[in-house]
Amino acid sequence: MDTASHVLFGATMTGLAMTDPAIAAHPERFGFVLAAMVLSSHAPDFDTVVRLRGRSAYLRWHRGVTHSIPALFAWPLLPFLAYAYAFGTDVAGVHLYAWCFAAVLWHVVLDALNGYGVQCLRPFTRRWVHLDVLTLWDPFLFAIHGAALALWAAGAVEPYPTFPALYALTFLYIGLRGWRRRRWLQRIREAFRAEGVCYVMPCLHWWRWAFLAEREDRFVSGFIRDGRVEVAGTVMKSASSETDPWVQASKSADAVDAFLGFAARAHVDVRETEEGCEVRWSDVRFHFGGKLPFGVEVKFDRDRRIVSESIGWRKKVWEGPYV
Repeated sequence: MDTASHVLFGATMTGLAMTDPAIAAHPERFGFVLAAMVLSSHAPDFDTVVRLRGRSAYLRWHRGVTHSIPALFAWPLLPFLAYAYAFGTDVAGVHLYAWCFAAVLWHVVLDALNGYGVQCLRPFTRRWVHLDVLTLWDPFLFAIHGAALALWAAGAVEPYPTFPALYALTFLYIGLRGWRRRRWLQRIREAFRAEGVCYVMPCLHWWRWAFLAEREDRFVSGFIRDGRVEVAGTVMKSASSETDPWVQASKSADAVDAFLGFAARAHVDVRETEEGCEVRWSDVRFHFGGKLPFGVEVKFDRDRRIVSESIGWRKKVWEGPYV
């Protein structure tokens, strides 16, 4: 999810940790616990520093090693060692490590629940796990966690039962979202007789989803609005294949290499230009209104030399999809 959400969840998980008698027994250490939980909740995203090396490096490395299984155990060591240095090793320190582990794990789970996905099963596999249940920023979860945190900060509520109830509601909401998505996925497959991939992705609106169904010659995309299926457009499959010389040449581009390691279902299109040729790769998961706005564009001259390459979103910030 986005940085603000991870920080917020770290703060509300602090409230949950304060229901633990071993943590609550040291109120004078509350500031340290809060900092440790917020740090742990955000720690896996420290890999955003690779953005300095360009978009290709960011796509290749973000949500990878830092979100892996070994990282789940490594990140909580940072606040634990700081705690041991400041207060010594005691039962509260062990409990703090467990809560920080829970905060890191919750971060990875939230990332797996959205459409972008995460390589959380490394080192066993580099497969991207994306459950397509939540948007990158979920307004409902942000609102209820923000409200609970504000009430706690104002002294209007106590950690127990506020934060156990908050997280029970959070899990219930996520479960309902997952159940609804699964039902719509089955209905879309049946309605369009999908012969290939079929995706149902969340929108910011609670009762709205975006879908894409693959047919023999096209991708059909649209929206589910208040229980109604609406077709927004189609994307014709390109006659170009991966054996096309231009397509093969594009694979030597760093941006394409990074993209193909990430994309779940890549669609390639070749267009002749006055200068040479343009090869456009798109990930069909990120569809919106009959368009495929996420991918790579590689431009060649007539001698099949790469002139330029770009990777990322081909849309305005406020336009969908909201992954």
